[in-house]
Amino acid sequence: MPSIIIQDPNGDSRVLPSKPFAYEDILQKHIADLPSLISLETVTDETISFVTIGAEWPAGTGRADIVLIGSDGVLTIVETKLSRNPESRREVIAQLLEYAAYLSEWTIYEVQSRAEEFLQSDKCPGRYRNKTFDRLLDDFLEDADESVDSFKGRIEQNLRQGRMRLVVAVDEVGEQAQKIVTFLNSYSSFDIYLLQVAEHEDKDGRRIFVPSLFGYARKVATTPVRVEWDWDKYREELGWSEDQVRNAHTFLERLESVSGEWQPERRLHQGWVSLRCLGREMLGIQVFKRRGLELWFKLRDWPEAFPSGVQPRQMKEYLYLSGKLDAVPDDLLRRLAEASLRQAGLIGQ
Repeated sequence: MPSIIIQDPNGDSRVLPSKPFAYEDILQKHIADLPSLISLETVTDETISFVTIGAEWPAGTGRADIVLIGSDGVLTIVETKLSRNPESRREVIAQLLEYAAYLSEWTIYEVQSRAEEFLQSDKCPGRYRNKTFDRLLDDFLEDADESVDSFKGRIEQNLRQGRMRLVVAVDEVGEQAQKIVTFLNSYSSFDIYLLQVAEHEDKDGRRIFVPSLFGYARKVATTPVRVEWDWDKYREELGWSEDQVRNAHTFLERLESVSGEWQPERRLHQGWVSLRCLGREMLGIQVFKRRGLELWFKLRDWPEAFPSGVQPRQMKEYLYLSGKLDAVPDDLLRRLAEASLRQAGLIGQ
């Protein structure tokens, strides 16, 4: 690792050798305290700021070391490894991909719940500690022309589209790891980087950090292959259970029935099904591995209460229903569909 040479105004100079990290926990703490160490502007045209929202989050078979949110609404997962750790860089990259696959199925409510726990913990940097998630985001977005609710909607949309940022933070970057990361960046929808951090200490006790980011590559344009989804593919490729497929099919037929006068057209997508009414996608169903089946409507501000056991959640322009969906009668489904079309201006008042 190169040293830093400092020259005083009087011409005297001194060398600051790099200071090795004794433990990975120390590197983790530095990144959590100083997320600006991830300096994307040094390798891309983007200027993204970050705020720390988690540490040691359970994710699949392991735990994500650090979780950040970028000012672009993209969840950023950081895994730290020191050069003397026997675990290979390839294994670390595989770990990150597993974490990303797990967290991509989360909703903004799960992200917020984990972040709230972190903000009340000793692992949270002092300037964030004891804030609510909404207050943290409000401070983070202080100079941005965007509301907290809008930003949270953007976070969830990025998760649903698989947009994430992965960072392997190390004290020394290897050539093989650079090649792997550069290749992944060229051909994937997510971004992955190697972050090398060097620490130096001046004679007055001040610490100097020198971050270097590696792995950026322009995305290779590929011709998208259109996948025709069906119920068998939902079972085989997405792991939907027989009950989930059966229930999804049943509720889709109910939605088609109650919206029949608006010419519903069924469209099957990756993990969700929509009904186009009067030419617009206005309602449908989706399945999450942990949340199960949800009904959705493109609808804001529904004023009525729902039957006991039905769990509504409002996300920007969409209303989602989960829980005891059998308790939702057809007349309520029809009124929800009608309100969606009315709000979109497709039918009159």
